[in-house]
Amino acid sequence: MFDDIQFGLNMKVARVRQKLTQKQFADKMAAAGIKLTVDAVSKIERGERVVNKEFIRTAAKVLKCSTQDLIADPVKEQTPAEQLVAALRNTADLMEQVIAGK
Repeated sequence: MFDDIQFGLNMKVARVRQKLTQKQFADKMAAAGIKLTVDAVSKIERGERVVNKEFIRTAAKVLKCSTQDLIADPVKEQTPAEQLVAALRNTADLMEQVIAGK
């Protein structure tokens, strides 16, 4: 199985990269057939709520990424240089969101 905390972190990174708020993500998931509240999205991103395979597949479609992107532990699969680049990209994505006022 996969780590709920890692899944939540990966989902949040993918959501931010798509420039979606938690509300927008919940709305897109609802349109795809999975009803979510903003509170539920927050709990999933913190690893406090377990999700099933259908949720993972739907989230991957909504977030325009692969299911592997959502469940993988990128740190275990990367060299130290790749880890640094990934951390810098994540930081840049989050800074863009702050600068944009979101």
